[in-house]
Amino acid sequence: MDKRGQQRWYCPELGDKRAVLQFYNSLTDEKVAFIPAAGAGSKQITWYTCGPTVYDSAHMGHARNYVTFDVIRRVLEDYFGYSILYVMNVTDVDDKIILKARRNHLLQQYRQQQPDAKQAVQQVEAAVKTAVDKQAKKQQALQVHVAAATDSRQRTELEAALKNEEHKQRQLQQVQQDLAALLAGPTHPSIEQMLAVASDQLAEQLDAQHGSCVSEVSIFRAHAAKYEAEFFEDMDALGVRRPDVLTRVVEFLPEIMEYVQKIINNGMAYESNGSVYFDTAKFRELGHVYGKCKPSSVGNATLAAESEANFETSEKRSLQDFALWKAAKPGEPSWDSPWGKGRPGWHIECSAMASKIIGDKLDIHTGGEDLKFPHHDNELAQAEAYFHHEGCCQWVNYFLHSGHLEIEGLKMSKSLKNFITIREALQQFSSRQLRLMFIMAPWNKTVSYGETMRAEMRARESAFKNFFQNVDVALRGADARQAQTACKWEVGDFIQ
Repeated sequence: MDKRGQQRWYCPELGDKRAVLQFYNSLTDEKVAFIPAAGAGSKQITWYTCGPTVYDSAHMGHARNYVTFDVIRRVLEDYFGYSILYVMNVTDVDDKIILKARRNHLLQQYRQQQPDAKQAVQQVEAAVKTAVDKQAKKQQALQVHVAAATDSRQRTELEAALKNEEHKQRQLQQVQQDLAALLAGPTHPSIEQMLAVASDQLAEQLDAQHGSCVSEVSIFRAHAAKYEAEFFEDMDALGVRRPDVLTRVVEFLPEIMEYVQKIINNGMAYESNGSVYFDTAKFRELGHVYGKCKPSSVGNATLAAESEANFETSEKRSLQDFALWKAAKPGEPSWDSPWGKGRPGWHIECSAMASKIIGDKLDIHTGGEDLKFPHHDNELAQAEAYFHHEGCCQWVNYFLHSGHLEIEGLKMSKSLKNFITIREALQQFSSRQLRLMFIMAPWNKTVSYGETMRAEMRARESAFKNFFQNVDVALRGADARQAQTACKWEVGDFIQ
């Protein structure tokens, strides 16, 4: 049941069979019997996992997620004998990709223009100050939301978010101090020296001034393609099995548009100024439950706006509504649609692509803990709205979420700039060591990436090595003894 007493999850029919496995299901917050949609005795499983948003290098937090589910997949396939259709998406159209690609492009142009040194100092100083002031306002606004929160779970989530914003502010203040120290030095710093300290802040300022002029679609596509290739190289290095089916947003645009149109036709979405929004109120009116993965987060705009630019737009009927299709803006890639030029919202891609490949019932859906709300809750809502007339009230039977990877008490994240890339980690550790590190902790709990964990991982690996070496020695000894007793006796062997 959710906080309003509505049913969140329905157990698939077991029949006269006995469940072999139990999964910890995020839809129930407890272990439940695993029953494939194809039947209790079936070995056929459908599995959709949220793949990478390819805007930057993958880090150890991503490794935690993909290695975790690779281990579970291998156990199901190789030990229990399940045949799994494993589908993964690549998000190659997204706000983060657009911003990163555009800012990298503008920063490269800035370098090529070779601006006057004095002018560059003024621009970099102004950019850093703007970033510090902007972050301070964001932090203050979040403090107000924390103070106003009445639900204990929601308050805990907001306090964690505030902790992250405070960390970002300290980082920006450090950038400001480092820049001041550089400028106070005995020699005038070069542009590259200043960019080594404050390139992110200058890129943000350049984007605010000139981002709308970046219109070449190839800039965004090349950026996404680069990091997609890098991601799969990292997964191969970690020993993660490739998906059976890989989907990309740019390859499924017609299917995504059709998906959005059907939700409109079913009365649970509306067009507004070239954008299309999901109608959460109408969704509930038609008997569905919104917020199945994380009910406590529903209604909180701060949490709902995660990874979605311009969330608090006046175009929406309700603050809880979210974008299915975004009207085109200058400086963004766009495609023709029934509602004008635009691009898909973040959440719709997974619902549309998974529905196209698998259908109206998924056995397993996986992703990181941070995707529960809003992403996965919005995915569920979109799919139920799309399959409404087919009677769908539960698109996913089992939702599995891997725990965070923390470093110094904070979630490892690109936005917090506290991450270690997979490639950096593989320079220190083998892929076996990293896989061992993740399986030493429960798959759905937080793991701390610190010296204690790394030391324990090395000790465990040494113990396993010694064990298998001893087994190998014992087996070789057994083979030698068997060879001695199995040889054919000759006549001379009987003569004393």
